Amino acid sequence: MSFVRTIIGLLACATASVDAAITADFPTLPNESWYRVEIIVFERVADPGASEEVLVLHAPRTLPLDIIAFDDDASRAAAYPLDAETRALPTVYAVAQAPAAAAPVTTLVETTPAERAAKLIGDYQGQLQARSYRPEASNTYLLAAEDSRLQRTGAYRVLLHRAWIQPVPDRDRLQPMLIQIGEHGAWRIEGYLGITRGRYLHMDTRLWYATTVPGAAPVDATTGAPLDRGYMEMREQRRMRSGELHYLDHPKFGVLARVDPVQPPDALVGELSRLAALAGQPAPVAAPAAAQ
Repeated sequence: MSFVRTIIGLLACATASVDAAITADFPTLPNESWYRVEIIVFERVADPGASEEVLVLHAPRTLPLDIIAFDDDASRAAAYPLDAETRALPTVYAVAQAPAAAAPVTTLVETTPAERAAKLIGDYQGQLQARSYRPEASNTYLLAAEDSRLQRTGAYRVLLHRAWIQPVPDRDRLQPMLIQIGEHGAWRIEGYLGITRGRYLHMDTRLWYATTVPGAAPVDATTGAPLDRGYMEMREQRRMRSGELHYLDHPKFGVLARVDPVQPPDALVGELSRLAALAGQPAPVAAPAAAQ
């Protein structure tokens, strides 16, 4: 009888090992922290009241060396570091030339549910990467009503309204994004912001507001060079919850921000669940990141 129990125990262990191996091999949506960020940067049309003292700074301003930015075409491939050495290098765009290929040979291969799921997940990750740091279409804005309200009051002027998706790094791995508003070389607002995650989401913001309107700065009577009238600074670290509207305040300008987790499409989730069921596995959809 003990021999039979031993055989049954060995068979149970083998079955459990096979099930675990199948589960481990079946792909899942990675638990990466992809978020959609939307911001509105605006200025107050009227000057701050006499009771509001605004500190004007003249100290040199330095952008982080690892800052990234997108150009007007909003191509993530066009993001560039802003350190002086890299900016001095010539920009060369190489176009890859595919080698001449022989006539393709069509081979019908029966793929498993796990292989089909892996391809779907890989395609989805590629789509996220292709969309990352590209401005989303204005008809998808979640803060459109706030934008309209600001402009209707006549007391504010919207300078920038932008939304994009990005992977959000851990709290100690801030990736600063360049913000420049105005004309090149005479920015009304310049600086950076970045989103990180820990237990909560965090937005780190450092923006500089020029005290004179670009192009209207006074000039030196002798040299004709523009005189530096200084700048005002917004520097803030804000703990955030996803899906909530946050307001960063300053006497001269402000920022509205909202950050939401990027959810996989329902069609993808449904197909992955169907393939998992075919393989006898639970639905392979990872939960969103722990940050709220």
